[in-house]
Amino acid sequence: MSLLKRLSVIILALATSTTAIAGGVGVGSTRVIYQSDAKQASLSVNNTDSAAVFLIQSWIEDANSKKTDHFVLTPPLFVIQPSKENVLRILFSGPQLPQDRETLYWINVKAIPTKGKDNKPDSSTLQFAIVSKLKLFYRPAGLPLSSDEAMKQLSASQKGSTLTFKNPTPYYINVANIKSGNTQLKTRSVAVAPFSTSQIDVETTARNITYQLVNDYGGLESSQPVK
Repeated sequence: MSLLKRLSVIILALATSTTAIAGGVGVGSTRVIYQSDAKQASLSVNNTDSAAVFLIQSWIEDANSKKTDHFVLTPPLFVIQPSKENVLRILFSGPQLPQDRETLYWINVKAIPTKGKDNKPDSSTLQFAIVSKLKLFYRPAGLPLSSDEAMKQLSASQKGSTLTFKNPTPYYINVANIKSGNTQLKTRSVAVAPFSTSQIDVETTARNITYQLVNDYGGLESSQPVK
């Protein structure tokens, strides 16, 4: 069968501040917090299409986007029927991780459409295998402050064409909607790792820079000015 008869295209979609929707398949969150003292975490997968059936394949990567066995993700492969929901269960099985800060991983959920019943064997088909990628944070128990308190400790400063975010806390802090006045900056978001700084380049003429922070539920907090 010629390539014109059957064409498969893979598109990678990175979930940011909105729930990832891919061809009728959506995940129930933009991030998952895995509490170290919990037995497991979960993530819902929804098929909002009333007719299409999808094959769902899932896996977890480390912060460098390499597959890891630090977590067990079950079921790693399943079929989701039209207008149905399934739940991915996440269980930690890895080595001892730092207990004074969060550790970042990535959950990947690939939605592969199956062939429709009405398609003839020789009909041309265009199939999209969509990968939704969202953050997974391993959060140790007993951190000295809450994630809400941590966001209040993030600071931002501008010097010339450099905008610096300083995070003195044990949490990953996600910065979004970075603007100069009403204009969105070229780099509109950044994740600041625990006990570290992140810098982005801005126009030297950028003034009145503001930003928002993303909370544990994927919501945006009130805008903050760069001091």
